[in-house]
Amino acid sequence: MSIMEGIKLKFLNRSGSYNYYKSKSLKLEKDKKKVENNNSELKKDISQLKNLNDTLKKDNKFYDNLIRFLIYNKEFDDEVPNYCPFCGDINKFDSYGIVTRERVRCKKCKSLERHRFFYLVFTKLYDDLFNKKVKLLHFAPEVIFYEFFSKKDNIDYYPVDINLEKYDNLNISLKKQVNMENIPYEDETFDIIYTSHVLEHVPDDNKALNELYRVLKSNGTCFIAVPIHDISETLEKEEYNTPELRLKYYGQSDHVRKYGKDFINKLYSANFKVEEIVPKDIIENDSLRRVLNLNDGEQLFICNKK
Repeated sequence: MSIMEGIKLKFLNRSGSYNYYKSKSLKLEKDKKKVENNNSELKKDISQLKNLNDTLKKDNKFYDNLIRFLIYNKEFDDEVPNYCPFCGDINKFDSYGIVTRERVRCKKCKSLERHRFFYLVFTKLYDDLFNKKVKLLHFAPEVIFYEFFSKKDNIDYYPVDINLEKYDNLNISLKKQVNMENIPYEDETFDIIYTSHVLEHVPDDNKALNELYRVLKSNGTCFIAVPIHDISETLEKEEYNTPELRLKYYGQSDHVRKYGKDFINKLYSANFKVEEIVPKDIIENDSLRRVLNLNDGEQLFICNKK
């Protein structure tokens, strides 16, 4: 700084007007930086809002109904209605089952706990898979999923069962009568296989699993669900092979075994690569799982070829 500039600055600093405008200038600089920071944060918020909006657009019915439900119901109790993600209905679920389970069946679409859970898995975790061109083999089709898969133009749908008679009074048209132990299709035919609560009825479940592996494409996905009981080892004894004893020991007269926590080992033995999904993996909030009435003990095994 030159001598003249120093003298000038000395006199300016004695000026009240100069100091006033100097402080205003500094404040403006600070405000400018604050605005720039705020703009940066705002851009982030706008980006997050856009991402959220894109997510909501993907499934408006689910999120709109869910938000509407949560606005009016802060806590879950016996008087709070349930929400069905399958059909979007908000109502108190009906009781249902051979051994009555309270508030488990949707009044509108008749979905049960596992149906709602599997629907969330299919639409939230595997949405891309079920919305591209695929060939799907479905054993013992439930009405609710038969209708869901049949309506999708991208799915070449194969609903099958060994027992044709049980579909006489249902609005279901089976592709073919199929024994899971001897599936009449070529190797690597299907992109997706879905079988829920079937294997516990099959005499030779190891043979059935090998057949599922055979007809699944190398990049395909097999969704398998069975009732898993709180026992370490699967219970299966030849001497229990009567309707009365199966009912007593397996819980149902047409079950041929009672699966324990070792069931996943059967899937490994069939050479599958396995991922296990439970309701908490989809909906973390405990109260919300109760609102949807998802059974926390339900498991879905996602099986792929190694």
